[in-house]
Amino acid sequence: MAEETGHWPAVSCHFLKNRGNTKQPMSTIVENHKLRSCLWFVSLLKEHRELTFDQIDQYWQQETALSDGAPLPKRTFHDRLNSIQDILGVIISCNRRNGYRWYIETMDDDKAHLTDWLISSFSIGQLIYEAQDVRDRVLIEAAPQGMQYYKTIVDALHSH
Repeated sequence: MAEETGHWPAVSCHFLKNRGNTKQPMSTIVENHKLRSCLWFVSLLKEHRELTFDQIDQYWQQETALSDGAPLPKRTFHDRLNSIQDILGVIISCNRRNGYRWYIETMDDDKAHLTDWLISSFSIGQLIYEAQDVRDRVLIEAAPQGMQYYKTIVDALHSH
């Protein structure tokens, strides 16, 4: 059973690998974890502006849904920095003059809206997940309709 701690929905890779009849390819599980951790990093730096690696590692270990409580390997950290730039268009840099503090240098203007939307979506999902004990007092709006037509509309716009 997944733990109910942390800021993101508590789903460890171990839980996803053994989820009963629903079989998801391991590559999908890894990519899902990578995206969630990338969004978590960006959200953390947006909230705190600048953090040292040790501070990021402390937050990472508290985020048991992503880390299982284990320290953040530097290799994973640098892999996520590269993925954040490739996937989200966010450049994270290190201020070596101020105690090696990591910060968001720039966000790709074309992807900034999408990145903010993704972070908001994950944050809302987590809030709903954490508020299960008061769900009888919270009214949740239905998800937007019409997503099944989105690809067709985008394809039509590209062809004209």
